[in-house]
Amino acid sequence: MGADGPTAAHPPQADSSRPPDSAHLACALSRILGTPVHEVAVSTLAGGASREILRFDARTTDGTRTCVLRADHRGNEAPEANAAEAAVLAAAGHAEVPCARLIHDDTAGELIGTPALLLEHVTGEAIARRILRDERFAAARTALPDDLARAAARIHAIAPAAVARAELTRLSDPVERLAADYREIGIVRPVIEVSLRRLAETRPPAGGESLVHGDFRLGNLMVDESGLAAVLDWELAHLGDPDEDLGYLCMRAWRFGGLGEVAGLGDLDAFLDAYAEASGRRPDTAAVRWWQARATLWWAIGTLRQMQRAHEEHPNELELLAIGRRCAEQEHDLLRLLFADHLAPAPEAHPDADSLPTGSGGPSPAVTADAAHGAHAAPSGPALTADDLFSAPTADELLGALSRWLTRDVVAGDGSVTAFRGRVARNVVDLVRRQRSLEPAALAEVSAGLARLGVAGEHGLAQLIRECADPADLAALIPVLDTATRWRLRTSNPAHLQET
Repeated sequence: MGADGPTAAHPPQADSSRPPDSAHLACALSRILGTPVHEVAVSTLAGGASREILRFDARTTDGTRTCVLRADHRGNEAPEANAAEAAVLAAAGHAEVPCARLIHDDTAGELIGTPALLLEHVTGEAIARRILRDERFAAARTALPDDLARAAARIHAIAPAAVARAELTRLSDPVERLAADYREIGIVRPVIEVSLRRLAETRPPAGGESLVHGDFRLGNLMVDESGLAAVLDWELAHLGDPDEDLGYLCMRAWRFGGLGEVAGLGDLDAFLDAYAEASGRRPDTAAVRWWQARATLWWAIGTLRQMQRAHEEHPNELELLAIGRRCAEQEHDLLRLLFADHLAPAPEAHPDADSLPTGSGGPSPAVTADAAHGAHAAPSGPALTADDLFSAPTADELLGALSRWLTRDVVAGDGSVTAFRGRVARNVVDLVRRQRSLEPAALAEVSAGLARLGVAGEHGLAQLIRECADPADLAALIPVLDTATRWRLRTSNPAHLQET
């Protein structure tokens, strides 16, 4: 992924133990660029979430030529993927998609020893929050929705045959792919289960088959003061329904707090009209929103996958565990995308982030009292606990990772702790503090809702979803799911409840 994505974990930084040999680079670049290179200045660029990114300023007789090298990290080489991305980039450049032009496919690792792509340097900004907020991008924000529509249309005009040598995967069943991923993680989340079911029931007709970028969003776009400069990061390209890219762009996580449905900037119907003008096909708005929901579900599962990567020796253990709690944001959005008709009116917003939230319709004193005094028949199975309701991960797992981070990186560290990692630690402390404060009321309300359904916990609720044949019965489960999700979100990221 590109810069400013939702995964807070960072990859290894450029391996300073293997600085590129200047003489070797000058010789290799002379051959690749077709002109004598006398000297090469090398610097590391920020923002590479999956690869090392180096800037080469090559001094030639005619002046300085700037290039960018995107290289696999040593020990994490993927030559087949590198070659595939090179083929896709070449096709995109030929189709006049705004992108960094491929200069050289260095899958062989000639330049620095690992598979890499040598690209033209593109000037601009890729950090989404700057693009959405800085005054210098005001004109770009106006232009971007139409720019993105035209760029997407050009990508989708690339026929599968044009990228045949990339041997791209084909997303033939987008729901089953997610269902398989969910089964693999082995964590029970009823909102994910009910969302998989609804997506399968409402899947729209395919919008055709084309090249799909696969990660088309702010953070993977280079933007200058006038608008879109380049589409970046093509490593997730595959064959599939072109509407996938359009829905993915609209996912709430990729709006970075912006109010527009399209990348935080624009109106969806206007964007689709611009896409139709450029492509000759007007996507169905409902179909694109289906793909938006599918992307949201993909990331809900993705947060749990990231969490499962954590272990005590991982340098990013705390960040990875904290990402697991972001699943609640996606679950909240999924319920609104797929079950809006079955949700109670949103409760009144609380200005104090630590004040007690309400679930769908609010936790009345009677509901809390009923739960506390056993007014509802106790369901079979163990009683709901805080770890059941608020995981994964549990509060103790987060505190354990925080303690290890403080010991390793702060107490025994070299003083180079970043502000980013400090913010992650602060957020974990605030999360656990909020959870401890909210646990009694949350357990009372959610337990009462589960008791009315005759179950005690998430496993029982998931079983109800699997066995439910009547859509009306399934709809009756949604308010309980929403109540639990709101409590989780109130602990992990209460601001998400307030944003529109």
